[in-house]
Amino acid sequence: MKIKAFTLAETLITLVIIGVIAVLMYSNYINVIPEENSSLYKKAFYTIQDVIRSLANDTVKFPSSTLLFMAEPMTEDNMTYQQYFCEQVATSLNTLGKINCGTSGNDASDGAFSENIDDYEFKLTNGMTFTGFNQEFEDEDSNDMTSDSITVLVDVNGLDKNPNALCKTSAANCDRYRIRIHADGKVSTDESWTIENQILEDPHYGIN
Repeated sequence: MKIKAFTLAETLITLVIIGVIAVLMYSNYINVIPEENSSLYKKAFYTIQDVIRSLANDTVKFPSSTLLFMAEPMTEDNMTYQQYFCEQVATSLNTLGKINCGTSGNDASDGAFSENIDDYEFKLTNGMTFTGFNQEFEDEDSNDMTSDSITVLVDVNGLDKNPNALCKTSAANCDRYRIRIHADGKVSTDESWTIENQILEDPHYGIN
């Protein structure tokens, strides 16, 4: 039996069709990633918001009704305030593996973790990785300590997944976001954080 082979024209047409399908699939894929990461950031933000509000209202752990002072009995292990606050947050969440609140605080405002990939404060069972809780609250108003705040950083899909980049001007090609925590228990963003603000206001931000 004679087997008919594909002609060159048929082969080229097939390759073109495969190429078009591949482009469409890739376009859909790269549009899904910003949507997924944006949704994860919203989840992280509101999870931290609930935890911080709960801690701020816990007069046993924080008797001053602010997050600036810890309960005296908790200082027996010579734990610094920053360590104490960090561990209280971590133990209120579903963490996975070690809680690393004993190192010097990371300044999370620039979107960078330590060069050592393991030098984060804690990771959740869903992979979200946090740093920045173990740092002093910045003094924004010397007459009002409750206005003091820190900036923490979350890598929403974990350090083992790229791009490991802070979202600054676009929701694409980034997976790290900032959260501002105030001493009075308020959780917010900064007005200069364009991406975080737009994500919280618009769940479909970054999607074409």
